[in-house]
Amino acid sequence: MTYKNFLAASMCVLAGTAGSAGSTQAQQSSNDQAAKKPEISRIVGMEMGDRACYMELVDSKGKKREDLADFAICDKTNLVGKRVEITRKRAQVMSVACKGRENCSISDTVNLIVMIKEAK
Repeated sequence: MTYKNFLAASMCVLAGTAGSAGSTQAQQSSNDQAAKKPEISRIVGMEMGDRACYMELVDSKGKKREDLADFAICDKTNLVGKRVEITRKRAQVMSVACKGRENCSISDTVNLIVMIKEAK
């Protein structure tokens, strides 16, 4: 991925998270998430992509899946192979339809992983 692609995708993520920060609906969603049990999964792998950080996870039932995470999450390679607590937030990322084009303004709204920490 080129530096320009990285910047364009980062701006899509930032634009999506900044726009909803002040809304009552977003605050209610945050309150609902705080009341839920934390999501725990084991990280099998992660890779920097053109839309986001692509994470391979295995949940507590052994089901493997791929999820999108904030680009900064890919820097936490020390957590690969470990059980982590996951925090998600609705955010916009570059659309699959963009096919990595840096000047593409199409976005998709996803439940983006925005924070991970090692589970106790």
